[in-house]
Amino acid sequence: MSPEAKIATLSPQDVSPQLEHTREPQGYLAEIQGLKTHEIAYNPAGPFDILDKKTGNMRTVLPVRVESANSHFSDPNMPYDPRIHIAKRVSNNGTWRLVGPEYPGLEDPSVAFIDNNIVLSGVRAKDPDGKIRIRTEFYAGKDLANLEHVADIPG
Repeated sequence: MSPEAKIATLSPQDVSPQLEHTREPQGYLAEIQGLKTHEIAYNPAGPFDILDKKTGNMRTVLPVRVESANSHFSDPNMPYDPRIHIAKRVSNNGTWRLVGPEYPGLEDPSVAFIDNNIVLSGVRAKDPDGKIRIRTEFYAGKDLANLEHVADIPG
């Protein structure tokens, strides 16, 4: 960049002076039980309630991205092992436990409900052979244990 070049950026206050004054902190750090040593869980979708067929009770679940702490997308010498995993709420104080199912190779979960079906989506950035091919995959079904792959879209 030349010495006279400058980068102009807008702060949130420049866009909306009230933004920082009215914005309340949101979210919390959750404890995720069931992670292996050196794994991290982050970037969850929103929690939702489903019927637990074993107990007949409603339970709150959380789709979350899980991977090794040293997982690295762009370095071929490092592992890249993201997966979407389903966690269930253990307590109301922010504790969750991984219970499955899991979706290897997918990251950044999202959930919608269409015609009484759960629709889970996630981004696959690499094919199993390591070739970069970013696409969003969609899985749908009546319950989390029986979601079927229904579509892919590029990007």
